[in-house]
Amino acid sequence: MLTLNLTVADSFLKRLKGLIGVKALLINEALLIPRCKIIHTFGMKMSIGVFFIGPQGQVCHVIPHLKPYRMAYYKQAVSVVETSVFKKIDAKQWCNAVHQAYADFYRT
Repeated sequence: MLTLNLTVADSFLKRLKGLIGVKALLINEALLIPRCKIIHTFGMKMSIGVFFIGPQGQVCHVIPHLKPYRMAYYKQAVSVVETSVFKKIDAKQWCNAVHQAYADFYRT
């Protein structure tokens, strides 16, 4: 089972920087951006996986491979989790891991 370690972008500067400058994410690393429904990959050198989180903490939209210099938006999202790129066939496993990490974060 995939388990994610969330880093939280909980300040203006952390949100502004996001994953810019990160050369690669380990498979178990993820960035949570609370109060967010739009992200970009401008200035990034790597592609990312993106999970938009809905108001009840559920994964409501998934982008397995967002390339650099792109934007992504999901109107119903309240948060976003950015991960390493993953295959569509593995999306269910990734959704479960993101949901669990998100729920664990807000439980503590």
